[in-house]
Amino acid sequence: MAEKNHTKVDILVIGGGFAGLFAAIKAAEQGCSVTLVDKAYAGKSGSSPYVGHFAVFNPDWGHDYDAWMEHVSTIGEYINNRDWTDMLFSESLDRYHDLVEWGVEFEHDENGDLIFDTYEGMVPNAPLLKRWVFGPVIRKRAVHSGVKFVNRVMLTDLITVDGVVSGAAGFSLDDGSFWSYEAKAVVICSGGGAFKPQGWPVSELTADGEYMAYRIGAEISGKEFNEPKSASRDYPAYTMGMGWTEHGRSVGPPPDLGPPQAQRVKCINVHGEEITNRPGSNHLELEFEAHQGRAPVYYRTADGGLTERIGGAATGLSVHGNEGLVPQSKNCDSNIPGLFAAGDTCSAMFVGATYPGIGYGSTGAAVTGARAGLAAAKFISDIPEVKISASQLSDHETKIFAPTKRTGGFGPQWLTQILQNAMFPYYVLFIKQVDRLQATLTMVEFMRDHLAPQLRVDNPHDLKLAHEVQSMIYNAEAKLRTSLYREESRGTHYREDFPNRNDPDWLAWISLQRDGDQMKLWKRPIPEKWWPDLSQPYEQLYAARMPGETLEAAE
Repeated sequence: MAEKNHTKVDILVIGGGFAGLFAAIKAAEQGCSVTLVDKAYAGKSGSSPYVGHFAVFNPDWGHDYDAWMEHVSTIGEYINNRDWTDMLFSESLDRYHDLVEWGVEFEHDENGDLIFDTYEGMVPNAPLLKRWVFGPVIRKRAVHSGVKFVNRVMLTDLITVDGVVSGAAGFSLDDGSFWSYEAKAVVICSGGGAFKPQGWPVSELTADGEYMAYRIGAEISGKEFNEPKSASRDYPAYTMGMGWTEHGRSVGPPPDLGPPQAQRVKCINVHGEEITNRPGSNHLELEFEAHQGRAPVYYRTADGGLTERIGGAATGLSVHGNEGLVPQSKNCDSNIPGLFAAGDTCSAMFVGATYPGIGYGSTGAAVTGARAGLAAAKFISDIPEVKISASQLSDHETKIFAPTKRTGGFGPQWLTQILQNAMFPYYVLFIKQVDRLQATLTMVEFMRDHLAPQLRVDNPHDLKLAHEVQSMIYNAEAKLRTSLYREESRGTHYREDFPNRNDPDWLAWISLQRDGDQMKLWKRPIPEKWWPDLSQPYEQLYAARMPGETLEAAE
């Protein structure tokens, strides 16, 4: 191992999106040495470059706290963590001021007033960010704060010493060399977990950080829920208004074929019937229509024409802010000492079972990132010098590069396709049923136990793909097991065989943790003070109807 590839640092941040940059800056401002490592390029990686909104609660803008909390709790079907929702609201303005101070630009009208956006039926609104430009601006601030950046290095393993996270190891995507870090604290900000779907910019988000934390015993939650985004059939990979530009002029597809969701625009099914909208965003209407034989689903373009929508554009992701490591306190600390998480790798559950609007993901990343960075800085003040043994590093190096040593086996691209073939059909993760879930889980277990251990690669890029597909297999298992465990429907988790919400039994979260070679699951009831008024009629508590739901049985 070359000496240059082994580094000692106070705090190691993994992932360079909104959460990672906030964590790194806040920790560095406390006088800590901070290194941020990203498998791509910090400031332009993950889903952060495509953020368009930043939800800010500000009474001076006429915002009503009770109305906002009621909206999030109702749309989230009462399982949002209200402590974290409160922190999201109360700290969002400070994080907005941070962004403005650092030079991040928001959209203004001709009078110089902020431009806000919202969805129909939505209480909260959010200022519009100038897209594509703010990541490098925040990165510049991080450099000014003393943060060191390492790009195109994929960290795959957390290293512990006496039960405390003390560093991480991985490899360079450029030359395939082994890289390792000794750190007094590690903050994982590597985003959620998708299955490289076509249609949404989430192909980097493969649950890498969550999987490395799971393997050392971290508590994980929020996996049964979904981000049911859609895309245009004609341009499925053209979303969020993205397209190549030439001299500042877009040369991509027409904007009206881009990002609108089936829930935001007036969509119709194959019979010409308008699909009922719900408050909030990202529901399962498109999948419901398809399952009941009423697809294709269309929306009207600006010229009055029709274009077809396709679902599954972010398959694998949970609701923003739901999945990931369970914070043990308001400091974003995991159950493993020395390990913190933020953004979509932190299961703060500030929005519940359904994404309630726009801008919550970016604001949640900023709030949890700042908290994690400050908490990590405080944590290391009493931590002695870390020392990872040479034998530990050697063991991790052997494991990381195992696919490069095999003379025969399977390619990671092929295994990724096999996994996608199992997980992509709408009737697995979106319209769930016990037999289909169990059958898919059986195949995923086979991939985990037989195919993944025989991955074979001969270059750094394919080694990256090999580690990503192993993380995705873990993500698939976690989503399937938690979906089986929650025997009810709630928000973006729909069980065809359990179509009703089941209160109060499932006013709860599901946690999972590694237990030897098994995945252990358990229920965590939410505090009773956060329950809805269960004396109210079911249809008033839950305005959104589920196919097959029996209102009489719910009373």
